[in-house]
Amino acid sequence: MTTSATSPFVRSRTTVLGYLTIAVFGYCLYALGPVLAVVQRNFGISYFLMSAHSSFWAVGTVVAGLTFARLARVLGRTRLLRLCFVATASGAALFAVGNHVAVTLTASALLGTAGSLLQTCTFAVLSDHHGSRRDRALVEANIGASAAAVLAPLALGGLAAGPLGWRAVMALPVLALIVLGLVFRRVEPPRSATPTPGTGSADGRMSTRTWLLCALVGIVVGVEFCLVFYGAQLLHSTTGVDTVWAATAMALFFAAELLGRVVGSGLTRRPGRSRRLLAGTLVLSIAGMLLLWLSRDPVVALVGLMAAGLGIANLFPLALTLALASAQGLTDRAAARSQFFVGTAIALGPLVLGLLSDRWGVQRGFLTALLLAAVALALLFTGGSDGFPRRRRKVDVKQPE
Repeated sequence: MTTSATSPFVRSRTTVLGYLTIAVFGYCLYALGPVLAVVQRNFGISYFLMSAHSSFWAVGTVVAGLTFARLARVLGRTRLLRLCFVATASGAALFAVGNHVAVTLTASALLGTAGSLLQTCTFAVLSDHHGSRRDRALVEANIGASAAAVLAPLALGGLAAGPLGWRAVMALPVLALIVLGLVFRRVEPPRSATPTPGTGSADGRMSTRTWLLCALVGIVVGVEFCLVFYGAQLLHSTTGVDTVWAATAMALFFAAELLGRVVGSGLTRRPGRSRRLLAGTLVLSIAGMLLLWLSRDPVVALVGLMAAGLGIANLFPLALTLALASAQGLTDRAAARSQFFVGTAIALGPLVLGLLSDRWGVQRGFLTALLLAAVALALLFTGGSDGFPRRRRKVDVKQPE
């Protein structure tokens, strides 16, 4: 089923499976940080080794971006999705039972690779399944990921204090993936779209515009991760509030992201507005980060943090919508290249920000995020139209007498 711009938006079993899959992946991603804090304490490892888990995950994301298009072509989407379900569940299970840092590092690499392949394939399936309504599907899918960001730390707090311990946090996605695999075992995702005849995509090459939009996907994710990793430190540096208070205040950022994605779902009910919505959310994100960056007042800084969360909420799904819509049938390839840029941004963005912060302080180092946001805005306008049909004005043509 592929919907047109005039078709009603229908959440089929394929859609529901896609939404739940992204939620499980989001849970794995956002659970990693809180779980690593416990692992670092229990295993007695250095902060370097703790950070290495995130690096291994990021490398796996890059590998997924480099290999997804070929794997989808050779294996087909159905088989690839099933393999990714098994591999992602295996990575989470390995992390849950690991008693040595070598095991948890291996699990992080496996989760980063298999989970990113699962995410990329799911977004490609949702894109082709919903056609020109893909913007709404991708935004709604990320609502689940945002809810998982709120759930993961709460799950750790609840389970770690009980008899099951922190390991149960990583066992939950294993159970979820098994249930999804059984309940939706008969769902057949749409095959890869056929490249549009008469275009550069017909010979397997993506256009320059698509490449730019794929890069845009990675850059906006880089902006998000810079704020996720350094938002609390920036709040502490600029306002002087306690570090624990600043870290707790980041919950407002994630809550604002969740609200932003719920609102974004309503704004995408009309197709063809992705580019304008992305421009607006980028401007809101920049305004919020500037407020957080410049303010000395904690209340004003928190307003900026929440505004940034509202804007950042839909940067990734809307940018991915534009990249996939412009691919003219090369959905898998565009999704793969977007994932490659995402992995690169996750690996380098916070790292560069951290290096600059060590040298000049967090406030000056945070210019990295602001610069990335400005580059994203430039790429959005350089990338041209969003690939959706535009409403044409009616022109009266005078008939010859």
